[in-house]
Amino acid sequence: MRLEAAKKHFNLLIQHKRLAHAYLFTGELNPAKKELVDTITQALVCKHFDAEGRACLNCMDCQRITRGQFADYMTIEPDGRSIKVDQIRGLKEWLGTSPIEADFKIATIEQADLMGPAAANALLLFLEEPSPNVYIFLFSRQAEQLLPTIQSRVQEVILEDDKEHSQIDQMVQAGIRDQHARVMLKLSANRLENLMDDYEAESFEAWLKAIEYFYQLLIQENPYAFVAIQQYLKPYLNYNQGQDGLDYLNWLNAQLLLSHYPSKENHLGSLQKRVNRIKERIDHQMSQTSYHRMNELLMDSKKLLLFNVTPQLAYERLAIKMCEWK
Repeated sequence: MRLEAAKKHFNLLIQHKRLAHAYLFTGELNPAKKELVDTITQALVCKHFDAEGRACLNCMDCQRITRGQFADYMTIEPDGRSIKVDQIRGLKEWLGTSPIEADFKIATIEQADLMGPAAANALLLFLEEPSPNVYIFLFSRQAEQLLPTIQSRVQEVILEDDKEHSQIDQMVQAGIRDQHARVMLKLSANRLENLMDDYEAESFEAWLKAIEYFYQLLIQENPYAFVAIQQYLKPYLNYNQGQDGLDYLNWLNAQLLLSHYPSKENHLGSLQKRVNRIKERIDHQMSQTSYHRMNELLMDSKKLLLFNVTPQLAYERLAIKMCEWK
């Protein structure tokens, strides 16, 4: 959704008193996300809005919001490399106090994907039982970088400037298959240039199929997953591909969990076929607990790589932990 369209959308929601308590703004346009939250706050506060619900932008309230001087608005940013659980606890405590200037409180969490497991779970408890007249906006590059349980409790708004569509078109013109281009854009942005330089269609597809097969074994807690690392994944377990594989596993797991929520809007494009194919091959009655367990273990695996554990050992530990847990 383009920024101006998003502003109109939220103005209508506010006019009809249908603003939800939690939203996730995704996409690359971080300044646009901040501007949109300011617009929403102004529309909630301004006493001089027009017939379409747009704030006047000239009154003292509107101007103070633009300058970041609104007392009932808090922003949480990463403390170092992560958002700590104490920051989320502090936010919850602040949201639980009475507003000063308005009849609501509003908060943004920038780079929400940098919340550690404890911080994410603390926020999840709040999202499950939201306080009245409290609005939270999470910013993240991609929804899949957040816990699936958080994704399912917020409404996602993708702010776009056609950059991704343009990227995909350029990648396809450069000889990269559409599905492969979309997968690359789900992985670390720092790896995109190298992935494109090293791209060979058949090899990339073989890697994807090996990772997807490994995922099917893991999610069904099949001990053969450990053997599959040697038989199918070993050629793809250098450090970079190890990271890419965990990113793709995390993305797949999030999509399959979110498929349990039919109201979730689909933005997968041609990747939907890959997700559907995997879904058909696993147990349709599988408990959502397995997906949550998988998410936790994938996060642990990524941490191991950061501490210089070899990808093969990280994958083997993932297989052992996932398949021994019942």
